[in-house]
Amino acid sequence: PHVRVRQVMCWKNAFWIDMVEEVAHTSLPNRSQIESRIEIFGGLFSGDSNQCVASSSMPAHNKKLVLSAKGPAAHHGTKIWKFGYRFVLDCIDHFMMSQCQSRKIIRAVVCPQCLTTSMPRNASSWTVPSFEYSGKDHMTCRHAHNTDTRLLFGCSSPETPPEDSYRDIVPMNVTKLLESVVLVGVWDDSSKQIRNIGSGFVADKRNGLIITASHVLFDMNP
Repeated sequence: PHVRVRQVMCWKNAFWIDMVEEVAHTSLPNRSQIESRIEIFGGLFSGDSNQCVASSSMPAHNKKLVLSAKGPAAHHGTKIWKFGYRFVLDCIDHFMMSQCQSRKIIRAVVCPQCLTTSMPRNASSWTVPSFEYSGKDHMTCRHAHNTDTRLLFGCSSPETPPEDSYRDIVPMNVTKLLESVVLVGVWDDSSKQIRNIGSGFVADKRNGLIITASHVLFDMNP
């Protein structure tokens, strides 16, 4: 497979790159077909812009160069990193180090789940020195989103599934799972009886945390 740049667009403060991964055609000799598509976007935003990610506590006069990539998310975004995104980041890092030595530059990564659930400026972020990949597969942001560090840093796990798989399958003994399933009952102290009952499971044994459906605890009828 090889990567071909199909289109590059540049504006005053932004750029967009459209690339495709091509492989040999399955039925036509000497022809290729598109296997996947990767898009990379970069933009320079001021701190008071709603499009400036993770900028809620950032001074308005500061600026932030925002980079993002879109492509196949399988295998922790391996293709996104391998076919262009890492190269673009390295080029920008090299330029910033050589041309902006007199300015304070902070590199950060942003929680992708925050970007899908809130305004971009309110998203959680981590400065790179405090978030360097250290073997941990996941970390939790201040909005309680479980973030895959391998996707953010392009680090593949040794247990990466086969190429034709699109999800990580974690084997688990069913008997082990059944030990955490419990019955949840709502006790009515005035009538001295259980009013509602349902199932749940133990999420945190040490702290006594049990998760159940809301209709077990509340009357969901209008």
